[in-house]
Amino acid sequence: MEAHVVGRLGQVMYEVKLASDMWTRQRNQLRKRIAPDRPTQGVNLPFDILPDTFNLPGAPSQEDQQQADLRPRRWPLRQRRSKVKMQVDPRNVRY
Repeated sequence: MEAHVVGRLGQVMYEVKLASDMWTRQRNQLRKRIAPDRPTQGVNLPFDILPDTFNLPGAPSQEDQQQADLRPRRWPLRQRRSKVKMQVDPRNVRY
């Protein structure tokens, strides 16, 4: 069934328009469509024209990109002690 969401009623309710009817449905009763709603009509421009059109800077060099990828260390340098496992003695009342 093909339908379009017309409006939202509250937090989970939606108004849905079918061919000739208007239904009220909950969010969990609706399914997303994969097909686009409207056909796209646009001019396909080559990507090398776009930076000149908007006066955008060129792509950064490889060296600049490598320097930007280096991030500071996010974990401490301290040495951690190994964990000591607890030796259970059934004769002890408490630990």
